[in-house]
Amino acid sequence: MKNIFFITFLVMHSAGVFCQSSPLTTGKKVFDKALLSSYLLQLPSGKNAHLPVSSKKLLVFVFLSPECPLSKNYSLKLSDIKKKYDEHVSFIGIIPGEFDTKEVVEFQADYLPAWTIFRDNTLKLTHYLQGKVTPEVIVVNNQNGLLVYKGAIDDWAVSPGKTKSHYSNFYLENALSNFLNNKKILISYHKPVGCFINDF
Repeated sequence: MKNIFFITFLVMHSAGVFCQSSPLTTGKKVFDKALLSSYLLQLPSGKNAHLPVSSKKLLVFVFLSPECPLSKNYSLKLSDIKKKYDEHVSFIGIIPGEFDTKEVVEFQADYLPAWTIFRDNTLKLTHYLQGKVTPEVIVVNNQNGLLVYKGAIDDWAVSPGKTKSHYSNFYLENALSNFLNNKKILISYHKPVGCFINDF
């Protein structure tokens, strides 16, 4: 009986069931490095690949879509953030769902050439991380797997088709800076604005 329970636990954990059963909250363990590296994704070219195991302090996942204008409009901002924090943070773009290979390759080349981008054709990782829109970010403490921040990049976007004339809150940058400087993260979640991720 104990063996059956243990096997069931491993299967559920590998499938991400525990994390999907309730909303992700800061301070909650998202995953460990073994689970992270177990997900089979695809490179922009369509070739199968696993997420790299990073030794950096933080992991930043950004859900993106070649068809979402905000994913394109935020590309310069995301590129600047990567340059600023790349020494201590591993940045990974995730494109959920099925897209034409040419479309994905051109999206990366035109908008985020310096980023590591994967396609999540089966949506398994997307469901595990509970991604809802593009763009949406998830920041994970790479040392213990705990969620640090989830949600919007900043407050520039009001709706998928409407933006402000200026920024006033830099949610992602503040979370990264405060974590790396051992300061309290004042805002650990802010509802993201963007294009909904289709659940198929």
